[in-house]
Parts: sequence; C-alpha cells; structure tokens
Amino acid sequence: MLKEFYDFIAKKINSYFQTASSEETLLRGETFCLKLDTEEMVVNVADALKELVQTEGNLGEFVLPCVNAEDYKTFTIKLMNDEVIIAPQINGMTSDFLCATLRNAANE
Repeated sequence: MLKEFYDFIAKKINSYFQTASSEETLLRGETFCLKLDTEEMVVNVADALKELVQTEGNLGEFVLPCVNAEDYKTFTIKLMNDEVIIAPQINGMTSDFLCATLRNAANE
C-alpha cells in the first residue's frame, strides 16, 4: 500500500478521537478496534498515526510494568482531558492482553 493510504487512515483516527474528546463523547475504558488485513498494515498505520500526533504535539507514552517480562510500552494520543492508548496487535501481542490486561491497567 502507499504511504498516502496509511496517512489518510491515521488522520481519520486522530480526527475521530480529537472530535469525540472535544464533544465529550468518549467514555473512560471504551475499546476501539480497527481490523486490518496484515501485520504490515497494522505497523504502517500505527507508524503513520504516531508520526502525525508527534507532528501535532499530541504524542504521549503509556508504560505498563509487567511482573515477569519486559515493560509494555506504547504511545498515546493526548486529548483535551485525557489520552487514548494506541496498542497495535503486533509482535505476538494477544487479544487477551489488549482487551483485558491493558484496559484494566489503563482504568486504574
């Protein structure tokens, strides 16, 4: 796919969250999922999104200490009153970790 495709998707994601935040329609603990065909597409969309929010000055970081493993680190999109954790399912990441462990830790 072309970089323009990934940039387009990244802009749509960022715009959605920035608008929802300003309209106060985001709920704490909500989970959003974007299904893509390949891990390569996931990586490219995540990279494009990270680059976009960094350029706009809205890049944050989320670190989840893990007991028996290396800490989980990812980036966030800073919003008006909160942040959205971006957790691409890559490098063997399981949906159990994303849907339960990460969400629970983020809500504490």
